[in-house]
This record gives sequence, C-alpha cells and structure tokens, in this order.
Amino acid sequence: MQEKLQDNQLLISTTSKPTEYKSFPTYQKIAFLLTFILYCFSHAARTVWGYVKPTMLLENPYYTSSKLGYIDTIFMSSYAVGQYFNGWLGDRVNLKIFLFVGTLFATTGLSLFGYLQGFYHMNSLALAAILFVLNGLGQSTGYPGCVSIVSNWFSKNKNGFVFGLWGVSLNIGNIMGQQIGRFVVDEQGWSWQYALFGASVLFFFFVVCLIAFVKVHPSDLISKADDLQESTPLPVLETHAAYGATRRHRNSKQHGNGISFWDAWKIQYVPLFAFAFFCVKGVVYGVLFWLPLYLRDDVGIEGDISLLLASIEIGQLIGSVLLGFISDKIKSRSIIITFGFFFAVIFLIITYLIKGVQIKSVYFLLLFLAGVGIGGPGSLIGGAVSSDIGQKLAEKDEVSAISTVVGIMEGCGASGAALTQIFVSNFTSISFPFFAGLCFIGGLLMIPIAIGDFKKIKKNVPKIKDESNSSLNT
Repeated sequence: MQEKLQDNQLLISTTSKPTEYKSFPTYQKIAFLLTFILYCFSHAARTVWGYVKPTMLLENPYYTSSKLGYIDTIFMSSYAVGQYFNGWLGDRVNLKIFLFVGTLFATTGLSLFGYLQGFYHMNSLALAAILFVLNGLGQSTGYPGCVSIVSNWFSKNKNGFVFGLWGVSLNIGNIMGQQIGRFVVDEQGWSWQYALFGASVLFFFFVVCLIAFVKVHPSDLISKADDLQESTPLPVLETHAAYGATRRHRNSKQHGNGISFWDAWKIQYVPLFAFAFFCVKGVVYGVLFWLPLYLRDDVGIEGDISLLLASIEIGQLIGSVLLGFISDKIKSRSIIITFGFFFAVIFLIITYLIKGVQIKSVYFLLLFLAGVGIGGPGSLIGGAVSSDIGQKLAEKDEVSAISTVVGIMEGCGASGAALTQIFVSNFTSISFPFFAGLCFIGGLLMIPIAIGDFKKIKKNVPKIKDESNSSLNT
C-alpha cells in the first residue's frame, strides 16, 4: 500500500500541469464558500420580509394577514414556476450570468416594494404582486445555480455530508434575516423598509463576489482540457473529482444540451422525491413566514421572540449536517429522510398540544427538535439526492442534468410552500397540526424507496463480512 502511495506521489510531482492541480483545493473551497454565503443572503432577504410583517400590519391598516398571505402565495408561485424553468435553463447557460440576472431581479423587486410602500404608501395589491413576482422569479435562479456549481467540485461519494453542510446556508440565512430585522426595527427603531434594503444590498454584493472569484467548473482551471489523460494520477483527479467534472462538462457540450424537462421527470424515484420535497418545503416556508405571528397572537408570547425563531433554524442546521453525514455512512438517503420526517411529526404535534403554555424554554426545545427532523429531508432531497441523480446521469449518459433535477425538486417544493401560505394565512391557529400532516405524508412517500435501500444494504452486509474475513486471512 505504501509503495502504491509513493508511486502516486511520484506521478504527482512529474505531472505536466502541477499549478492547475495544486490550485484545485483553493478554488474548490472558494466555490463552496461563496455559493454558501450567496444562498445565505438569498434566504436572509426572504426571512427579513417575514420578520417585518407584524410591524407592517400595525403601521398600515390597508394590509391584513390574508392580503399578506396572498402576496406570499404569489411570491412562492412565481418562485415555483421559475424553479421549473430556471432549473432547465441552468444546464444550458453560463451560471455566473444566470445567478447575476436572478439576483438583480430579486433585489430590485424587494427593494422597490419597500421604497414605494414605505415612503409613498402606495397601497396597491396589484403592484405588490408584480414586484413579488419579479422577486420570486429572480430568487428561483439561486438554488439550481449554486447547487450545480458545488456539484461540479465534489464527488458524489460525499454528497450527503457536503450538501448537508452546504444546506445549512438557508438556516444561517434565515437567522441572519431575523437578526437584520431585529436590529433595524426593534433595536434601532428604524422603519421596516430599511431592513429590506439592507438584506437586498448584501445579497447583491455577494453575487458580484461570486462572479469575480468563483470558477464554475474545475475545467476552467485548465487551459487545454484535452491535455488531461486517463493516466493522470488518481490522488490528483479522482480524489478531487476534477477529472470527472471536467470530462462531464466537456462531454455534455459535445453530445448536446442538457436533459429535457420531461425526461428528467421519468428518472426513477424523481416524482416521489419531488412530492416529498413539496411537503417539507411547505413546512419550512410555513414556519418561516408565519411562526412570528403564531407565537405572538395564538400562543401569547410577548417580548423578544428572535431566539425562538432561531431555535428551529438551529435545529434544521444540525439535522442537515448530522443526517447528511449518516446518509453517507449507511449509503442511503431515503432511510434517513424517512426517519427525519417522522421524527419531526412527533415534536410538531407536541408543540401544538402545549399551546397554552407560555414558557419560552419549552418552545425553544420543541422547535429545535422539530427543526432537526425537518432539516434532514430538506437538505438531502434538494441537494444530495438531486446531485446524486445528476452526477449518475452525467457519468452514464454524458448529459448535463443536475440543474434540471434540482429545478424539479425546488419547483415542487416551492409549489408546496405557495399552497401552504393560503392555508396558514387563514388558519394560523391550527398550522402546527397541518405541518405535522405534511411531514407524515412526506414520510409515507419515502417508505417504498427506503424499503428498497434497506434490502440492498441487508444484501451487501454478508459481502462486506466475507471481504473483511478474507483480508484477515491473507
């Protein structure tokens, strides 16, 4: 074994392009970090809107909870439509331009709403709808674009952990959005529209950073991709996934455009994963937009609730990383996703049953545990599962599919989120049983896939034991 490593090290030292290979880890980290930060501020821009809604309702009698629910539904509907289209588009265009245009649309729509409503009191539901359609369409480029870039830089063997870790960007972004809203509205006493402006400026700033510093593909490091040979040492290329990503990128361009939208729907288990994502995103966005009003109006908790709002995000953050890591170890996404859904059901129901209790620490614990269960399915389906499917197709059929599959998953997720807004805005008091029901349905959808994965794992256990015994005997 040591001799083999030494031979590989010798090959590394004599390879014809050492500079490109040595720079790979640096650009890999930059791609991960800047897409992570960009998606943080994408979510911060959404969460800050949820945070300022109670203040907006107090200041402006024109808007009611129902009207804000319709605005949220319009936003999520346009986000859903945009996901389906932009997922397909992301496999066919320059991802930097794709993300820049989307961010420009999103920040323009959100900032204009704050400006026109906050300063000129333009009480028009139609105008609000137009601006939030612009916002939703722009936001819909973020997830497929960022996930595609991250997928290009990492091998699928670590997708669970990589996307579990990357997936916490949305939870950190949600916490950041709440803190931006708290700082601007509660601490500084400024008008609510300044919170929208601040989140939008930061969002746009980081897409500029991404354009300046991120390489979309590992092949962008190599001036002549054809110089890569099959004999290039494994530690350089296989370990870093540069070789696979370069060949996939090059082959997809040689063999035509990415997979079609309808062909992506025909891939095994894509519909089941997509509708499970419909359920989990309905819960995530229902909590994101309406938890502040639920805690204040239905539970009766007074004072600063930012820590309670952060608790479910912290739970999702931990669940995303932990359950993603476990899914890599057991080599099954579906079993872990199923567990996450049913785990969340338990604590969502308990949270509803103790509604009369106004002890913040109790709600912090219950929301945290519910978040752990929600975080696993949310990050795994949207990130690791979509990337697994796209990378497998790229290796087998030499077509680009990651962005299209991500778009389908996110589109279904956004559809679930949009429909949830209609229900929760009118029946906020029973929102938690509704969330529990969605998680239960999501878990049921995963059971057939989980059973198949369990049978495969059970079948492979004797093989692993035989291999370990044979290695000990030799």
